[in-house]
Amino acid sequence: MKEKLLFILVFISTISFSLMANGAEEIEIINGQPAEPGEFPFYSALNKKDGNIEGHHCGSVLINKRWVLTAAHCVEDANIKSKIYVGLERYKPTPIYKDKVDIEKIIIHPNWFTRKRGQYDIALIKLNRDANSNAFAKLNGINETIDLPVDTELTVIGFGKTESVSTPNVLMKTNEYILDDKKCIEVPPGYPDTNYDPKINICSGNPNGGVGGGDSGGPLMIKINNKDYVVSGLVSRSLLKPAEQFTKVSFFNDWIIETVKNN
Repeated sequence: MKEKLLFILVFISTISFSLMANGAEEIEIINGQPAEPGEFPFYSALNKKDGNIEGHHCGSVLINKRWVLTAAHCVEDANIKSKIYVGLERYKPTPIYKDKVDIEKIIIHPNWFTRKRGQYDIALIKLNRDANSNAFAKLNGINETIDLPVDTELTVIGFGKTESVSTPNVLMKTNEYILDDKKCIEVPPGYPDTNYDPKINICSGNPNGGVGGGDSGGPLMIKINNKDYVVSGLVSRSLLKPAEQFTKVSFFNDWIIETVKNN
């Protein structure tokens, strides 16, 4: 029972580890491939520092020069010392990114603290200065409005680990597909309730791949016009494979707009 509980409710975050550790194994998003240079310029990495070691922690997206959007569970530890690598494409052999910025404040959705597990997993990070980038993520419901019926193909990206304690050297991408909500709701007898809510969550997955530890907070995107990506979800947690739960960005449009405006 304990193993089942850990399996279904494990958050897709990762422990801190060295960015430049010698001999780190090359791993990738499960069944993914390297992103093209400049393909996702709005992707930003949340790195945390533990002593003298700085390591990849979570993904995020730049939505304007001062704000980054990510998952709440990535930033609920207020004591971690973090930096945002804006436009990160590669860690090794030489890091490629547009800017490295300190954090001014973190605003977690207020319902995260009173919610059922897995709900309201969203947060905004204010940078302490303007980022040196004009590549901002398009958000579903704000910049574009796109329905996501079952079987819609989506793209997820990140530096998440899979079978190793290392990050991949480069930003990875893979495809997922919208699943029927019941795939994220129904569980076998003896398993705890997933608390999945179709109003605020997206159910997506790929039986041959998916996200791994360290991908949390990163974007789930739909491609439009054969070139532009629109962020529809944020990586939240894994359920019974292939189902994975994402925070539905469009549900939180008003909160995003008001939070940025008032802070």
